[in-house]
Amino acid sequence: MEELLAYEHDLFTWINSTHTPLTDALLWPFSGTLIWCPVVLVPFWFYLRKRPDRLPASLSIGLIILLCSIVSDLVFKPLFSRFRPTMHPLYLEQVRLLKEYTANGLYGFISGHTTNAFGFAMLSSLLIGKRPYTIGIFVWALAMGYSRIYLGAHFVSDVWAGMITGSLLGVLVFFLYRWATQRYFISHTPTEG
Repeated sequence: MEELLAYEHDLFTWINSTHTPLTDALLWPFSGTLIWCPVVLVPFWFYLRKRPDRLPASLSIGLIILLCSIVSDLVFKPLFSRFRPTMHPLYLEQVRLLKEYTANGLYGFISGHTTNAFGFAMLSSLLIGKRPYTIGIFVWALAMGYSRIYLGAHFVSDVWAGMITGSLLGVLVFFLYRWATQRYFISHTPTEG
């Protein structure tokens, strides 16, 4: 894992050092949990509340968040034990922090925020099946990943791996949802209505 850092050093340093008052104001909220509330509630309210499969769809959304958190925090981080930029002895002095932001935990591979964002984006876009929603939710997920590097919480490869892992988990949970709804709930295709 450490060998990757030599290749991504310049990109990480560039993203982490491009602070402006506007980007600080836009990307700082991504470090908290409040930004998740509208992202989760709005799709449910507008797209899922009237569907006959809203219970399994809601359970799937809960499952993806739980699964992404477990995989990123309890599997990848202890397995790879790669320091976050703010904890890495070779990078600690180079990281530019916003508002003295420090991420939780010693290890950063893979980014939990990014894994969750892409898991949720993939699953919800497959459940909803509307192009404008899909574009919007993936722009949000990309902004989440970018913010992790910008804030100095993760290296670039932490975010890329989180994007891939979250997306794959989102597809997996979608297939589980589809199997469960066809078998136990209703015969409703998820992209209808």
